[in-house]
Amino acid sequence: KLYEGGVRILEFRIDSFPEDNETVFSYIKSVRSERLLRERFGFLGTIRETDRNRSDRVRLFESLLPLVDCVDIEYETTIRKDVIALARQYGKKVMISTHYFEKTPDNSELNTIYTESMELGADIVKLATLARNRDDLFRLMDFTRVRSRERSNIIAISMGSIGLVSRVIASLYGSVMTYGFIYESNAPGQLSVQDLHRELLLYNPDYRQSLGM
Repeated sequence: KLYEGGVRILEFRIDSFPEDNETVFSYIKSVRSERLLRERFGFLGTIRETDRNRSDRVRLFESLLPLVDCVDIEYETTIRKDVIALARQYGKKVMISTHYFEKTPDNSELNTIYTESMELGADIVKLATLARNRDDLFRLMDFTRVRSRERSNIIAISMGSIGLVSRVIASLYGSVMTYGFIYESNAPGQLSVQDLHRELLLYNPDYRQSLGM
């Protein structure tokens, strides 16, 4: 049902699982061993820093990389170069992500983050910022529109109640991906995959076409 509902990438947030890491890795391996799932979905691996994993996160990424197609590493973290180097060794893609949970930075700062992420070797640059007003929302969308003309590799998410609509419209401005949850939201303003599918069908002709509709 996920595939029919438009889902094409499965993100595994390792730090969100209550089980120990080895159990989680075994679970991902079992999912990836299913040929149909492997053919239908891309696998994205994310390990956000916690007190539990802070000292060995690079090692965890090294264990995760053979199981996924792409890893998400934070722009701000000190281990980003280590993780990017490992990803290259394994021939995997890298998403460099930035999250601002209290504001949307000015365009100068957004430009700096995007440019430096590309220089670090990002295949995809993810910008998730809180919209405190409509200007924040549309400024991020316009930034995405301009950047996507140069290269189609940016994900833009405007968080919070004001930014919720970005989950649906950002692709119209050039954002290459949006996020929905299966069981429960883990970000402000996130929609379920079912709600996201319904809204994208209504407002995004490219999405409908990609599903053969």
